[in-house]
Amino acid sequence: MIRSHIVSDDGTVLQHIVCRSENPSGKTAFVTHTQAQHSLNLLKTIKGLANRGFDVHAVDLRGHGHSSGKKAPLGHMQIDKGWDLLVSDLRKAFEIAFEGTDWADRLIVAPNIGASLTLDILKTWPDLAKNIVLSSPPPSEPRLMRMGQAFTKARTLFHGEDNKDELTLQQLYRFLGLHLESQSSLIDVVSSDPEIVRELTSDPYAWPIPTTGYFHEMFRGIERGWTWDEGQSVRAGTRFLLLYGGEDPVSARGLFIEPMMRTLLEIGSDDVGAYCIPEGRGGLLIEEERFQISSLLAQWESGDLPIKTMSQMKAEFQVPEGQTGLHVVSSTMLERLGSAPRADIRSEDLVELCYTAIDSERHWTEALYQLAFEIAHSSEFDNDRVGDMLRQIMPHWQRAFMLSKQMMQNAVIGSILQDIIGRFGIGIGIFATDSNLLYGNPAFYQALERHFGGDGADPLRALGKCVLEQPKTDRRETLLVKGDESVGFFFHPPIMDKMGMEPSTGSGVVILIDRAEEAVASEDQKELLRLAYGLTDKEAETTLLVSRGLSPDRISDKLAVSVNTVRTHLKSVFEKMNVRSQSELVSRLLSGAFSLVLDGSPERT
Repeated sequence: MIRSHIVSDDGTVLQHIVCRSENPSGKTAFVTHTQAQHSLNLLKTIKGLANRGFDVHAVDLRGHGHSSGKKAPLGHMQIDKGWDLLVSDLRKAFEIAFEGTDWADRLIVAPNIGASLTLDILKTWPDLAKNIVLSSPPPSEPRLMRMGQAFTKARTLFHGEDNKDELTLQQLYRFLGLHLESQSSLIDVVSSDPEIVRELTSDPYAWPIPTTGYFHEMFRGIERGWTWDEGQSVRAGTRFLLLYGGEDPVSARGLFIEPMMRTLLEIGSDDVGAYCIPEGRGGLLIEEERFQISSLLAQWESGDLPIKTMSQMKAEFQVPEGQTGLHVVSSTMLERLGSAPRADIRSEDLVELCYTAIDSERHWTEALYQLAFEIAHSSEFDNDRVGDMLRQIMPHWQRAFMLSKQMMQNAVIGSILQDIIGRFGIGIGIFATDSNLLYGNPAFYQALERHFGGDGADPLRALGKCVLEQPKTDRRETLLVKGDESVGFFFHPPIMDKMGMEPSTGSGVVILIDRAEEAVASEDQKELLRLAYGLTDKEAETTLLVSRGLSPDRISDKLAVSVNTVRTHLKSVFEKMNVRSQSELVSRLLSGAFSLVLDGSPERT
């Protein structure tokens, strides 16, 4: 494989990959990528084609993969300009790849938006290639694409076109994901293989959050790719294969394929076929090992692959007379959601769905399919009406999305805290009053019994008495000491005031730890320091050693760093913990909950 670069007309540098066959047949293949991938993600399929006699070219388009940077930000297209630049990039790459190769020996494999870009180029380059494979192509449903453009236009009023647009990403992939039996992550629409999903999501160049401008241009470009003027046509003899997956949400599991075949025949091709990979989804070209994609492509190019004709596809996916695939898909998906399709949906109805989506994300998907259903059933697409409706609901959509996101983040934080509590063996008890325990975890009851359950005493009453006996200037927090041993910590969070639970009633949170358990490991202590005070790993390690009584000189010896480095760490720790000296630092640690997980035997100099 050779990695080089192509310089676009405006000077943008594009990564270019060439994989030459060891047994060349004189044929050249060009493999494009989709919006969620780059060329290196398709390397196994590229090499598979090279093993079958093709010299294979691929390019990362601007704003994608390794053709991104300051001049072409990753995942961004400028509204009303970005698509044209992608067309220009891909056309130049085609010119370089196919130079010296006869038309009959050219193969293009174009997934998703690569299919739309290729169709756009064919309008002005009708003899581009004889063999063209459109893999999981976006549907030729202009109303659906105009709905997407109207949605993203409304988004730009509240979210700049060059800002990453997590809301649109979520809605688009949830919209598509409803076709799946289950969806645990957004990228499940691409593949059902967990390993591939992990690969893509961990690749910073493959799965970015696109901008609002990117989404707008994508919808505009898809519609443009399928819109041909009268008189425009491909060269006679051009062959097309529409490759789709039986679980592919983009093609609605194949429902949208027959209308696309009809369009390709109308623009001059007399050889249009379809092939289904039953377990495939939207990212077929990244599934070389599983589906042997390169073998299927080579078989089709040589005329040996059994394909479905348009009449066979029409018989398989029967659409009622006078309806389109959008009619069928929107009503079917609403039925799956348990919602009755409505052809008279109002803005206030969609606003209501936005806010109910805070509790269930499916209501956002329902809102989109209700809108799609109305658009499908309208006698003509009223762009102004759809745009006005989306502009009215977009601020509510944004607010509801942010509330839902905050709730999800809180749930994640809660899960992390639960993990930490479990790891440290910390008991947590929440009291409405000094004698009314609302919640206690297992570690709390274990520590409660050990510290306060002797001699037949009521452990809860003994704990309440211990809280009241502690010397304190503020009823909101205090360290719990029994005898000469620190056994817990009591505090009254401000949120309890809002619930009518005043400190005077004894309400609050009690943290107990069972010293009979094995000492908390240093790594766990450092992790708690990092989490509680925002310290770096080295700062946490230094702080832990200070808490054990070590001087800066001793710490420098122990960590094998200079004393100046230790003092630099301490200076940063002082700022983050709002203290001015080592003694204040230790005092703060020992007077708070962290004292419960400190070692019982300090290390002294």
